[in-house]
This record gives sequence, C-alpha cells and structure tokens, in this order.
Amino acid sequence: MKKQILILTVFVAAILVGMNSYGQTNAHYDGTAGNGYLQYLDKVPDCIAPTPLSNCDLVDELHPNPGVEYTYIVNTTNATDDVRWFVVNNFDLIDDSQQLVDNNNQILPRTDDDIDPGDGNGSYILSVIDRATTYNLDADGATTAGITSDGTIAHSITMSWKYFSGLTTANEAILLVAYVESEDRCNDNIVVYRIIPQPAFTLDVAVLSQSGDSVADRTSTEPYFECVSPIESAIYNPGTGTIGPDITPGDSLIVDYGENWVYFMVTAANYVDSWLPNFFIEYNSGGNDYEALVAEWAYAADAAAGTGWNTISNWADSTQATGYESTAVIAAASAAAAGTIGAGAIPTGGHDCIVVRVRLDWGTQYEHDDAVRSIHFEVDGLAYDGAGTTAADGYENPVLGDLHDGDCTIDRFGGLTHDGILYNITPRPEVENAVGGAVDTELKTGDEQ
Repeated sequence: MKKQILILTVFVAAILVGMNSYGQTNAHYDGTAGNGYLQYLDKVPDCIAPTPLSNCDLVDELHPNPGVEYTYIVNTTNATDDVRWFVVNNFDLIDDSQQLVDNNNQILPRTDDDIDPGDGNGSYILSVIDRATTYNLDADGATTAGITSDGTIAHSITMSWKYFSGLTTANEAILLVAYVESEDRCNDNIVVYRIIPQPAFTLDVAVLSQSGDSVADRTSTEPYFECVSPIESAIYNPGTGTIGPDITPGDSLIVDYGENWVYFMVTAANYVDSWLPNFFIEYNSGGNDYEALVAEWAYAADAAAGTGWNTISNWADSTQATGYESTAVIAAASAAAAGTIGAGAIPTGGHDCIVVRVRLDWGTQYEHDDAVRSIHFEVDGLAYDGAGTTAADGYENPVLGDLHDGDCTIDRFGGLTHDGILYNITPRPEVENAVGGAVDTELKTGDEQ
C-alpha cells in the first residue's frame, strides 16, 4: 500500500492488452454458495501441437521410436521364395541353450516360447500390420511386395515396437529375423536386424483462456495476464470483539477477496500406453497468506464439464507447496473410452493432451493489491515402459523421461525454458486514506494498515 492510485491505474491500463477480462465469475456455477466461479472450460480444447525434437541421435528402422510403424523389406531371388519373420531376444536363446538355426539345420520352431507372439502381449512388439498373414509363418505369400527393378522379389513386414533397452548391458539383443526358404524347402538363407529403440517422449505446455483457447505457450514473449477475482463478499460488522477465528478483535469489515481458477494444457507426444506426470506449481504471493492452492487434471474431452477431474496430490505442504504428483494419464483416453494401463494404446496422431486447473482462494486475509503476482507452472513426466501393469511398477525407468526439444536430454523440472510457463494475476486497486486526512477508514480483513 505504498503506491499512488494514479500510478496503479496507468499500470493496469497498460497491461490490459492480451489479458483476460475481470472475473471468472458467474460461469458454470456449481450451485455452491460462495463458489460461483469458472470451474471448467467453455468448450473441449484442441491440443497444442508438440514441438519436434532436434539434435537427437539417429532414428530409423533399426533405432525406432516406440509406437511408430516401420516397414522392413528383404529381396529374394525367386518369386516363389517364402520369408518367415519373427522377433526374439538372442540372450533368451543363449539362456535356453538354443540358437536361431541349430546344428541339425533346423530353424527355431514357430511355437518356441522365446519368440515374441507379435500380438502386443510380448516384451518387444507393439503391433504388426496384418499379423495373421505376415508374422511367424512358414509361407508369406501375402507379404510379397512385387518384383523389384533388379528382378528380385520384395518381401515386407510393417510393425511398431514397444520400448526396451536393446543393449547388451541389459542382456538384450532383440533380433528381427527374416528366414528365407525356397518353395520346395530345398534351399534357405537368413538375415537379422538388431533393434535398439530410441525414446522420443516430449511434453509441451500452454495457458488456456476460459473459452478453451491456447493464449500463451513457452515461446510467448510475455506471460498471460488474468485480473484478480472481484471481491466475493463484504460484510460490515458494527460490533467489536472477535468476529471470526482469524480476525483481530475490533475489525469491522469482513472481506472475502474471492478466487481465481486458471487453466493450463499439457500435450504429451511419442509414447505408448500412458505416462506419469509430476507438477511444479508455485504462486508468488510476496509472503502474503492466502487460503488455498488446489490443482486437478482432466482429459481434454472432460475439461468442458464439471466431472472427470482428478486430484493432483500435494506432497509437501497442505496449502501452499510447490510439488505435486498425480495418477497415470492413459493414452488416447476420453470420457467415452477411458483406456487401461498396460493395454498398449497409442495416442491418435502420436499425441494427446490434458488440462490442469488451479484454484487460488484468496480468503479474507490476502487483499492482493500490492503487485502483479505469478503462478509458476511446470510439468515433468515418465512414459510407461511396459515392464508392469500398474502405476506402481510401470513408471520407474528414468530413460523414458520427457526430452528437451533442443538437445534431447531428459528435461526434469528445467524452468521456463523447458516445460514451464508463467500465469500472472494483476492486483486490485490499492486504496488507502487520503494523505493528511483526519479520519481513518474502518479496518477490514486483509488490510495492511
């Protein structure tokens, strides 16, 4: 309360451009007394596009991104040749005293337990296109791709991979085998591809307006501004004495300074099945005490409704902490199709998004008239690694953390240059006694006098 009203008025007028209008009240009112605030968006928001990775290690058919389809082709000499495709971990063969072709000239049987079934229930393959006619068959007539320019016959298989290490240090040498036989089974040959997946999981954040539109992201030059909530109630008490558990005896005007509900979007890309988020949410109150900070998330399809919101647990302090964590986010999930952890779903188009809403309750003690204050929002995440079927054991692989788009390093909580963004709350007009005035205004809750 040290600035003049004129200065404050000019300052507020200067930042109205690009700022949400006064309030967030009287929209989607939930019927609870004193809680007539915007509790959800006006519409289902569109996901912001993921930022492409750059300066990453090579990604190709031998170093695939999980969940992306790749086509593998071998050319053979005769039109009648057959190719049997299958996937196996060579370390499993060693453990079982087996090999791809044994000393009796016998290829690994189709029914061998070490072969990935190819239906998504194994450890390596997520899916195979037309699996019934292309994978682990003695004859592959349905997979021939036609005669090539040099007269050979092209045989192909199209598939996507789960994430796995693929490295010798993890006892993994994952081989896509193409075993070729002539039609009369008189001649054979074999080639293998060693597969080592490359993670590509990314997160992007943006600020959403009440209408559900993205109004600022990490590339924005200025933070998005929201007006502080209008006063929710002001009740004058002409008596003296204690008028509330937190009110000093003698106060006369009980003011509830309202609430702000603000919204963020998180787009996740290049992952399979699900991901586990952690959030950093901090409000810079300047040392002032406010009532509560509460955060929840919802799938985009649920963000325009009052139901479907999931609690984001606060793991440090019950009201004003900075660390928050949540339950797993299921890929391609919506109100109509919730999905199941471990089902191996892939987001449509390679990415999907969630909405995080943050409720700031100013209560009766924080007038919020001193300065612009910011909500600092960040997100970190781990992609599902396929090692388990519950949230307890499927999100423990640090290699599957979200990557920074500039250098492909693991992001963690990297500040505003990574997956973070600011949301500013502008102050209400500062009111104080006229300079030299002989009569003081009545004291009120939250007053700094």
